[in-house]
Amino acid sequence: MFLLPLSLVLSILLVVILTGLRDSYNNRYKPHGFDPSAKYSNGTHEFYPITLVLSLDGFHPSLISKEATPFLHELYTLQQPNTSVAPFIVPSFPSQTFPNHWSIVTGKYPSENGIVANWFWDHSLEKQFGPGNIDPELWETASEPIWSTLENAFFADTFKSAAHMWPGCEVQGRTPHFFTAFNDSETLEEKSESIFRNYVDGKRDASERPQLILAYAPQPDAYGHEYGYPAPHTPSFRELLNKIDSYVSRVFAALDQRHMRHFTNVVILSDHGMATVPSHNVLLEKEILPDDLRTQHVSHSYLEGPALAIYTPNASHVERQLIKRLERLKIGKNFHVTRNLQQEFGYKLSGERTADIWVLPDVHYAVAHQRRLLGTHGYNNSSPEMRALFIANGPAFTEGYVEPFENVAIHGLLLELAGWKSEPHVGRPSHKIATADTKPQGLLVPLRSPPQDDLALLSRIFGNGSSYNAVFHNETTKLDAVVPEKQQQDFSSLLGEIVGELQAELAEWGSNDK
Repeated sequence: MFLLPLSLVLSILLVVILTGLRDSYNNRYKPHGFDPSAKYSNGTHEFYPITLVLSLDGFHPSLISKEATPFLHELYTLQQPNTSVAPFIVPSFPSQTFPNHWSIVTGKYPSENGIVANWFWDHSLEKQFGPGNIDPELWETASEPIWSTLENAFFADTFKSAAHMWPGCEVQGRTPHFFTAFNDSETLEEKSESIFRNYVDGKRDASERPQLILAYAPQPDAYGHEYGYPAPHTPSFRELLNKIDSYVSRVFAALDQRHMRHFTNVVILSDHGMATVPSHNVLLEKEILPDDLRTQHVSHSYLEGPALAIYTPNASHVERQLIKRLERLKIGKNFHVTRNLQQEFGYKLSGERTADIWVLPDVHYAVAHQRRLLGTHGYNNSSPEMRALFIANGPAFTEGYVEPFENVAIHGLLLELAGWKSEPHVGRPSHKIATADTKPQGLLVPLRSPPQDDLALLSRIFGNGSSYNAVFHNETTKLDAVVPEKQQQDFSSLLGEIVGELQAELAEWGSNDK
C-alpha cells in the first residue's frame, strides 16, 4: 500500500480546514445577491434582511458638502459600493411633514391618503387635525401604512416592523409591532443608540426582530424654522450639519460592528426642503384676514407652512375680499388666492378635508403670525427649494445615479425590498417574493443626463461647494467659510416694519370709515 508522507497529509488537511473557514466566512459576510426571503448570519445570530429608513425632516440635498457632511458626501458621490443616489426627489403638495411622511409609507398623494396637510378640519367628524394628533377617528379613513400591509401579508409572527417617532406610528389600532413615541428632546446620538438597542440587539430569533425600521429625525426642520438655512453657514448651522452627518455615520458604523451590511439596506431620505423668508416678505395673517371677515364668514383657518388655508361656507365672498386686501398691500402681488388647487396650479390636492380657499405665496414669501425672519416649507412641490433627499445603500442596490422621482414611489421600493410584490401572501417562500439577485431597478432608472439647474440660485440659498453642484455641474468651489451668527433683525429693519404695520392699520381704518 502506498502511504503519503505525514507532512503531506498534514498539509492537505490544513488546506481543507482553511478552505472551509474561508467558505464559511464568505457565506456569512460576502454578499451573494440580495434575497429578501433568505436568512443571513452575522457570525453569531441569524437575521432576515433588514430595511432601515432614516428620515431627516427638512433636509435639502444641497446641504451635503465635503466639508460640512463628509460621510453623506461620501455616499452622495458614490464612494461607498452598492449606493444608488437621486440628485433629488420631489415631495407631494403641500410640501409639509405629515402629508409627505404618510405619502412615503402609503404610496399615495395627500388627497388620496387622507392626511391632506399638517393642519386641517374634518367636516364629517367635526374635528381638527394637527401635528401630534393621534385621534383614531381622524386616522381611520387614512390609507393603510406599509407596516400594516407587510405585517398582514406575512402575518406579524413572520414579519415585524418598527417605527421610531415616524409621524402616524402612534395611532391606536394601527401601530407597527414596535414603535417609539415622538420625543423632541431625544438627541441624534441617543436616536442611533436606541435604534439598535430597541430593535436589533439581544439574543432574539430572526423572526423576533423587525425587518423594516423607520426612524424619524426632526432636528434639521426644527433649526430651519427658527433660523432658516443660512448661507454662508453660521457656527450653529455648521454644527447641526456635523451632528446630522455623525448620526448617519454612526448608524453605518453600528452595522459594520455587527457585521450586518451584507443583509441590510439603508434608505436615507427627507420629506421636503426649506426656504428662508426675510421679515419684509412676511404678511401678517390679520392683515389679509381681519377679525370681522373671520368672525362672519370663516369657520376655520390654518397657517399651512407659508400658506393660509381657509374653510368657509361663503367661498366666493371671502375670495373677493382676500383679493381686494392683497391688492392694497405692497407685497400682495406675491400672494395668490385660489379655490381650486388642482385646476389652477396642478397640485394633486382635493377632497372634503382640503380647505375651501388657499392663499399661496411665492417662494421666500409667507403668511405668519409674526413678522420676523423664518424658515418654512409648503410651497409648490416642484420648486428647487422644496427638493428632498434620497440615498440608498445596501446589497439590493446597484451603484450609480438615478433619475429624480416623486416620493410616493418610495412605498413600492420598500415593499419590494421586503419581498412583497403585488398581492398579499402567506409565509416564506412564495412565488410572490422577489428572488435572489433582485435589484429594485423598476423605480430607480439610471440617470440619463445631469439635471439642468439654476446654480446661482442654489448657491445663493444653500451656499457654495455643495456635493450636488460638484457632481452634476463640475463645480470645484469649496464650501463657504463659517461666518459669525447674525442678529435676526437689526434696528432699522424693525423700525421699518413698525412703520409698515402702522400704515396698514391706518389704511384699514380708512376703508372701514368708507
